[in-house]
Amino acid sequence: MAWAKNNYGPFDGFVSLPATSPLRSVEDVEGAIEKRAHVGADICISVTPASRSPYFNMVKETEDGHIELVNKLESNVTRRQDAPEVFDITTVVYATTPDFVLNNNGLFAGKVTSIVIPKLRAVDIDDIYDFRMAEAIFQDIE
Repeated sequence: MAWAKNNYGPFDGFVSLPATSPLRSVEDVEGAIEKRAHVGADICISVTPASRSPYFNMVKETEDGHIELVNKLESNVTRRQDAPEVFDITTVVYATTPDFVLNNNGLFAGKVTSIVIPKLRAVDIDDIYDFRMAEAIFQDIE
């Protein structure tokens, strides 16, 4: 950011587009920029609907060796469809400001909003299996 400011002058927006999410669209990026500004957030992150829910089918081991739900609801949820909607963070786009990046130590240090990215474009390549999935999707949409 210092290099950009020194070479191009001050700027008020910063967008991170990690190379690990090659299936993003222009609309995803523009949507994040617009959403951050519209709701007055410090940062807009991209999310996609989660396949598993910590309220219904994600468990952790307790100290005594038993298993329990990661997040317990006060009401008894008997169907996954009745659990609160949850999302996975994707690396499709992060729209923020230079001030937020330079003055905070974490993604959730300020006011955070999000845009929902369809799973088709939300592939985050972390290993060969993710790469193969992204490659198959890309070949299918060409």
